[in-house]
Amino acid sequence: MWVHAMDKYTEVKKIVTPKEEALAIAEKQLSAAQADLKEKQKALHLVRDKITRLQNNYKAQQQMLEDLNKQKETTEIQLTRAGKLIGGLKDESVRWGVAIKNLEKELVNLMGNTILAAGYISYVGTFT
Repeated sequence: MWVHAMDKYTEVKKIVTPKEEALAIAEKQLSAAQADLKEKQKALHLVRDKITRLQNNYKAQQQMLEDLNKQKETTEIQLTRAGKLIGGLKDESVRWGVAIKNLEKELVNLMGNTILAAGYISYVGTFT
């Protein structure tokens, strides 16, 4: 029985040994492939991080561009309004010049007008 079992073991071992060797070779290839996979995954992770940073930078730059465009539009509106205001004030400068001349003339008569007003108020104010 023992001899018969040893004979069976030898027959099975002849079949299993090449398969075990193939398994060892396949496991070595698998570990090499897994190591290569880990390297590739690290590289992929770095690339994805870079893409994420670039996308965030792109979004920030787009937001800055929108802000600058809004600021440009606001500045253009302000320049248009400032031009209108300057044009309107240019016309007013003539009127202001005339008003200044009139006020200078009244300044000469200011003392006399003040005395007349004081006299009128003292005369009218206390008596009915």
